[in-house]
Amino acid sequence: MKYNQFTLGQIEATFNKLGGEDGVKRFLAGELVVVSPDQVFKPSILKIDRTNPFDPAKFIGEGWSIWRGDKKGDGLKGEEEQDKRSLAITELDPTKLITQTGLNEGESVIVGEEKLARLLLKAIQLDAKIGQTLYEEDGQTTLKWLHKALNVTWIEFLGTTTGSMTTVTLTALLSVSRSSS
Repeated sequence: MKYNQFTLGQIEATFNKLGGEDGVKRFLAGELVVVSPDQVFKPSILKIDRTNPFDPAKFIGEGWSIWRGDKKGDGLKGEEEQDKRSLAITELDPTKLITQTGLNEGESVIVGEEKLARLLLKAIQLDAKIGQTLYEEDGQTTLKWLHKALNVTWIEFLGTTTGSMTTVTLTALLSVSRSSS
């Protein structure tokens, strides 16, 4: 054997670092590349311009607005339904973002208000202005990094509840398509 100085434990550790058997197969097929830490791209701090608040009518389309007031109301009166903790963010370090599903052990699905309630307890929920900033960033560099580095293909900005004249949605959504990678 060419590399007989390595133990089976070291070979197994190498397989594990590459992501197991699938990772090794991807590496051998040229679909996975190993680079040194100094070669890894890290996105820069994203500046969130809070002087121009998120305007759903401009960003999503006519008739859209940020939900106001009680969830059982008409969405037109009262305080805007946004995570105030997120609205205080003016700089975002994408490397500090965490992914969460809100699922409890043994669950495969969670939707609507239950999902939102659980996630609000766990962390700050990013608002739609952050989503708009990511979308409008030159070259969508941060979104591409999230997709490539963390395998993120879907982001929900649960920190803003939006609604339209015909439809109410609990999220402002952005999808990172595979074609953008």
